[in-house]
Amino acid sequence: MDIIIVSLLVMLAYDLSIHIIYLFRKEQFFFKRKINYWPDFGQGKNFNRLKYDLFWTVYWGIAFILIILSFYQLL
Repeated sequence: MDIIIVSLLVMLAYDLSIHIIYLFRKEQFFFKRKINYWPDFGQGKNFNRLKYDLFWTVYWGIAFILIILSFYQLL
């Protein structure tokens, strides 16, 4: 049960940190240093929307399954 909750917290912290980075417009810091903090979906005309949608659908699908499992264990 603890591993499920920790996994969910890590997933939420990761997604929140990406939003904070974009909110404060610090993404160029990571792009200049070639730090792979998030998957590369391309930029501008090279943006791969299908890859982006697939990544986040799988990401939040896993989170949803973990939430269901955690509620199931509580019952």
